[in-house]
Parts: sequence; structure tokens; C-alpha cells
Amino acid sequence: MIVRRIMSWAWRGRAVGYVAACLLGVASVPHAFAAMPATETLLPASTRTFVSVRSVKHLREALDKTKLGTAADDKELKPFLDDLKAQVDARLAETANSVGLSIGDFKDLSDGEVTFTVVDLGSGATGTAVIADVTGHDQQLAAVRGKIATALAQHKAAPTPYASQAGAQGTKYDIPPPKVGAPPIVMVEAAHKTADGVIWIVSDNEVLSELISASLGGGPPADTLAKVDAFQKIMTQTKPPAGEPAANLAVFVDPLGLAYALRAYEHPPQKVKPDPLEVFKNAGFDGMKGVGGQAVLGVGDYGVLARAAAIAPKPLQKSMQMLSFQKGSDFAPQAWVRSNVTAYATLYLDPLQSFDNFDPIFDGFLEDEGIWKEVIKSLEVDEDGPQIKLRDEFFGQLGNRVTFVVDKKEPITEDSSQLVVAVNLKGADEAATKAASDRVAETLRKAFANDETVEKVSVEIPGGKLDAWRVKIEEEVPPQAANQEGVVNGMRTVASALVTVHSGHLFMASDVDSLQKVLTPSEKPGLEHATDFVATAEKIGGIIQTLGPEPTIIALGFQRADELMRIDYELFKAGKLAGGKTLLGRLADLILRKAADEGKPVKGIDPSKLPPFDSMRKYLSPMAIVINETADGIFATGFSLEKIPTAAPASAEDK
Repeated sequence: MIVRRIMSWAWRGRAVGYVAACLLGVASVPHAFAAMPATETLLPASTRTFVSVRSVKHLREALDKTKLGTAADDKELKPFLDDLKAQVDARLAETANSVGLSIGDFKDLSDGEVTFTVVDLGSGATGTAVIADVTGHDQQLAAVRGKIATALAQHKAAPTPYASQAGAQGTKYDIPPPKVGAPPIVMVEAAHKTADGVIWIVSDNEVLSELISASLGGGPPADTLAKVDAFQKIMTQTKPPAGEPAANLAVFVDPLGLAYALRAYEHPPQKVKPDPLEVFKNAGFDGMKGVGGQAVLGVGDYGVLARAAAIAPKPLQKSMQMLSFQKGSDFAPQAWVRSNVTAYATLYLDPLQSFDNFDPIFDGFLEDEGIWKEVIKSLEVDEDGPQIKLRDEFFGQLGNRVTFVVDKKEPITEDSSQLVVAVNLKGADEAATKAASDRVAETLRKAFANDETVEKVSVEIPGGKLDAWRVKIEEEVPPQAANQEGVVNGMRTVASALVTVHSGHLFMASDVDSLQKVLTPSEKPGLEHATDFVATAEKIGGIIQTLGPEPTIIALGFQRADELMRIDYELFKAGKLAGGKTLLGRLADLILRKAADEGKPVKGIDPSKLPPFDSMRKYLSPMAIVINETADGIFATGFSLEKIPTAAPASAEDK
């Protein structure tokens, strides 16, 4: 829902959103070119999103040090990248309120800081803005402003001279709304000259433009983003240590605050009952005060080295207690995780805490306090029900380690993506674990035996067959809906998973093949011995040593970026991405349908210009993340590892 609202907002304020995308698309970070104060000191405490490239010049230099940064110069990739750029520019030029610019127009506009922000201005008003240090780029700025004026004039935008009280000079454009009855679209672009340089402000809200200009003129708001406790903690915790380059990118988001702020862009305003934002707020998720972090590119062996934090002070309230993580004892991949998987992650949490604190969310959406407890009770005592004690006989038998494995099957098709989730079962010894396994298996049998949406499946594994349950999540599709693919009797399966118990674990798998892989022993060494995993694990070990004497490590993740991208790449090259079952395929399908609904179908990018995947693979590196719990939230360090030591032992399945 939040993604949908962001997309809706972006299209409504497309002029400012486009300028933001172009500026951030060519940006680069640190404060060495700070002709203006740090942007966080110019913005009010009600800032909900803050994305700052600290120095465009430094980011370009850092990006050039990375493998991915050199991809644009690859002769095999250039035809495709040129076509992609042309299609993006063409699509933007077709929009009703296009500002008439291409990404190339912004290439040399800034060497300093560029910031995109969303600010809650109160009384239901929200403003977005791009703040760019354009010092020393007067000619480029004049050219960009001229193109904006010409393009908006073609769309009958009414320009008026704009001058803020603090001295910013520019133009205000009143852009005709895209639909009759929709609110007008405003775009203000103004340059504010300071003693040190020139700051360009582009906003969809005149009040926000005035506020930023006033801050530059020496009258900043009393309470700024820089003074917000969550922002301070995140920036302090994620600041690169001495010896590292300054951060190239800084990000801060107030999740719930942003969701509320984006509602100002809905037209017509949507009235949903129950209000999901109010449900989550009342369930305690307003305890998440902020998430964000800082990243640096091209440092040492890393392509990207990012540190992030989420601030949620304890004690957690209500359903926030579902996020009760625990200190992990073993993060090594289990023997059944094969060496050539796409991604692996494991985390530790308390399943009973999650179960016991779900009721505020469930009750909130059903608008009936206590209904969750009634449902749980009915599962136990209703004569027509499964008669199971869900808490004791299922959640109470689960251990605290959850493992995720992403894999694929070949040849590559739209069904190639595979996922397995495994939760260990309790037990101090083998006998106790078997007792827990038997109890969970019986609970599943009772729960699903008479459920028409669940299918019993017999899975062949070494030594015999295993009973599993295929659980389906379905949606109702109206007869008049444009897409009737996969619809049977008015229903379509959105997702399905196999659920079973084996080897001391509860397994949930996307399909039979992925489950059989996990449950079939391999004679080859597993992921724990793979060259790239060993290399990233060594780096993680070094990172953990910097976290203090006894860090509370709760999660570790590893993924191969090349294999993660490969399925979508091959589907796109074959012309089968849009309408496919992958996440990117569904997103592409959504974009194409929206464009068709607007009467402006998107010209497809020519997939024939894509080189073989191996031409792209060399630019993609293995990535890893380690997460530890802190006194006021969680802290994560993630990286892409570009230089893998050749001394690391290789497994038999390594590529």
C-alpha cells in the first residue's frame, strides 16, 4: 500500500519528482564542497524523508572505483544502456507536465551536496523539495531553467516571478491539473545566493521553498531535522570510522510519519476503514522513530559499504514486541544449504513473543477488540474446528532460529525462482526434538485436513515419501477485470507454499523441487565452504570485532547479486519479463498496464541489445549483511565484496 501511494504521489508531483530523480541520478557525496550548511540544519523537525548525496563530485570519483561504475563504458552493454536512457527520456517527455529535460541536462549541474526531502508541513499539507548546491555552474543552471520554462509553457503552465523573503529568486509555475477537479500542481524553482555560493531549490510547495530559503538566510527553524533524536542517533551510529572516507550518501526516513505525509497527495482522498495507518499506530508501531544510515563507495575491498540503524527505544509496546530478536548462537549455513544457492540468511527471534502480541494488529483490522483471542479459542474448542491449541502445539514447539534460502531451477523460466524457509524445532536432545516434530506435524494435519484451500502432497525424498501441505493464498477477480490470467471460478492463486516437518525443522517451500533439494543430502561441500561465502564471512568477522566486546548478533545474510539478477535478466532478454511471476516482472506488468490505461503505451526497450548475461555478471559482486541489536534498536552493516581473496577454499560446486 505504501509503495502504491508513493507511486501515486510521484505521478501527481511529477515535475519535482523528475528533477529529484535526475539530480540524484548524477549525484555524488561528502561535505568538502559545502557552500551551504548541512541540509539537515535547514529542514524542520517534521522532515519525513531525507536523502542526501553529500558531494556529487566525490560520489562520481568513488563510483568510478567500483566494478559497477565502469559498466557504462562496456562496449557490449552500451547499446542497451543508450536505448534505456532514450526510452526513459522519451517517456518523461510524453507526460502532461514534463519539464522538458533529459538526464544528460543534469550531468554537470552540481559538484556539491544534493538532497531530496519530504516534509510534513502540518494541517494536512506535505511538501517535497530538491536542494542542490550549484555553485560555479551558472551557465548549466541557466540552461536547465530555460528548458523548464519552455517545456512548461507548452503545457499551459502559468509562470510568475518568485522571490522569497530571504532573497531566493526564481519562478513559480501553476501547472494545470491532469484531471478535472484535481488540485493544481505547483512548481517553484529558485536560486538562493549565499556568501559561499548558490543553492537551487525546486519544490512543489511554496511554503517549503520559503522555509528553506529563510534557513539559508540565517533564520533556520527552531527545531531542525539535525536536532531530532532519532536522526542524531542514526547519523552518529552509522558515521564511517576514522580512516575511512566520508560517507557518500546519507538517508533518514520516519516510516509512519512518511506514510501519513504522503496522504496529502491522494486525489481523491482515500477513505479506508479500518485505516491501516491508524491500526499500526495503535498497535505500537509508532515506536519505530526512524530508519536510515550512511554509505561509502569504492573503499578497500568493498564496492559499497553501508551502515544502517533503526531506532525503536525499549520497552517495545504492543505488537512491536513481535520484533523480539534474540542473540544468535550459530550463523553457519546448515549442511542442507547447498554451495550454489542464490542467497542465504538466518536470524534469531522469539516465536511465542510474536504470537502473543499479534492481537492488536488482528483486532485492529477487524475492528473488534478481543477477536484474535476468540479465534484462537475457537480453534481449540469448536466441535467443527481442528481442535488444536495453536500456541502450545505449534508456536510453543518452534525454536528461535529462522533460515531463508533463495535458489533457482534451470533452465531459466518464469517459475525458476525458489524459496525455502526453515524454523528449527525445540529439543535439548534428539528424542525431545523428535517429540516436538511429531507434535507440530500432527497439528498441521488437524489444521489442514478439512481445509478446501489446502492440498495434501506426497513428496518423494531419500528413504520414502513425506506428507506436505500446499497452502494457497487466493484473490477474487471480478469478471470485468482486464487480466483474467490464471482465474478459475472467479479466483486466482496469488501465492502458494508447501509446509511440512522433517529433520527437526518446520519447512515452508515454494515448490516440490526446492523442498526436495533441501531434504536430499549432497555429497558435495555446502555453502559454508564456498569461496565467496568464506570471503564474506571473514569480512563479517572483522566487522563484528568492531561492534564491542559482546555484541548481540541477531542476523546474518549472504547473497550472490549476479544470480539474484540472472532470472529477470534472462526473462527480459527473452521478452518474457512483463507478465511473469517474478517481483520485477509483476512491477513491469503494472507499469505497462498503467501506461495503457492512460492511453500512452510505453515503447518497449529492445531486449535484443542485451549481451549474454556473463557480460553483466562480471560487474556484480557477492553481498553480505550482519545485524546486531542495540539499546535503542538495531544496527546493520552491509557490503558488496569486489575483491575475493584467492586463498579462500573453493567448493566443488563453485562457479
